[in-house]
Amino acid sequence: MSTLLPLDQMSRGEKLRALMDLENDLFPVTDDKPPPSWHLELLEETERRLAAGEEQFVSLEEVKRRLGGLKQCA
Repeated sequence: MSTLLPLDQMSRGEKLRALMDLENDLFPVTDDKPPPSWHLELLEETERRLAAGEEQFVSLEEVKRRLGGLKQCA
């Protein structure tokens, strides 16, 4: 089956929603499937680094400021 989306007529938000719908369909979140072990290891390492002061949270405003200088994809 072939499904064509009118990408040239869709807004950026509509495209992102379609992308999220595809991701959710391809990788459904279920309670019967535990996350991979590397995910827990990564979270534990991040927690350790936060506690040690090696990492810090950044506000959404700061993320936007930092990304503002990057060139957007066409």
